[in-house]
Formats: sequence, structure tokens, C-alpha cells
Amino acid sequence: GDIPALVNVAATVIRPLPFYPQAGVFDAPAFYSNFGAPITIGAPGGDLGPDDPGTADPIQYTVLSTSVSPDSDCALTASCPVFYDWKFGTSMAAAHVSGTAGLIRDANPSLTARQVTALLKRTADKSGSRQLFGHGVVDAFAALQSAVKH
Repeated sequence: GDIPALVNVAATVIRPLPFYPQAGVFDAPAFYSNFGAPITIGAPGGDLGPDDPGTADPIQYTVLSTSVSPDSDCALTASCPVFYDWKFGTSMAAAHVSGTAGLIRDANPSLTARQVTALLKRTADKSGSRQLFGHGVVDAFAALQSAVKH
């Protein structure tokens, strides 16, 4: 993902427990995510929790997403059933960022792709290392507020 025109997304996980509100909660880098200078921004990607999740069920560390279970019959007619499933990965993180970009463009359709990217970077939560999270972890609320003011 080291292509300048792209938004490269790193996945984050929630620690110590995925419950809100709670004191001391923080984003940590996901074990499966890329890192380094090419990363533009981080976003929740989920995982199965720490080695000892305590009282938390590991599924609570994942992200609820749509899923498709294709077979040869429904694939031919594009009629495969869609359902929700718990998953983790950079695909989950990228969906947070692209969804936020969509909200920004809906709030202010005059913004260019370059301006949306700059807004995502500027409004990201700056906690954590630039090598792990790029410009920070996406903050949809702050980005949307900024898009409306822009």
C-alpha cells in the first residue's frame, strides 16, 4: 500500500477490555496489520483479544460486519444470502475509514478526494506512534464536524 494517492489504513484493537465507557481504554496496533511510513491512518479492525481476556468473551473484540456465503447456484444469479458475522482484519478497519469519507462527502459534496484525505488526517486522534497509526486513529465525529464547517 505504499502508493501516494491512496489512503493506507492500519488496523487497531481495543485494550484492555472492549467496553465503554471505561477508564484507561486505548487503541493498540493489531498483530496482523501493516505499519511504517506508508500508513495514512488507523481504524478499529478487531482481533480475538489478549492472551488472557479476563471476563470478556473473545468475540467481543471483533467487528460486526456483513458477510456472504456464496455457493455455485446463488453465485450464478447474484442471489447469495447476506448476513451479519463477527470478523476482524484490515478490511474491517478500511471500512471505518471509507465510511467516514462517505459521511464527509455527504456533508460537504464540494470537497475533493485530496481534501477529504487531508481532513481525515487533521481530525484523527493523535494518540500512538506515527509508525503504527499514521496520522492517528480515525475520528468520524471530529471529521464530520470539520466537514460541515469547511
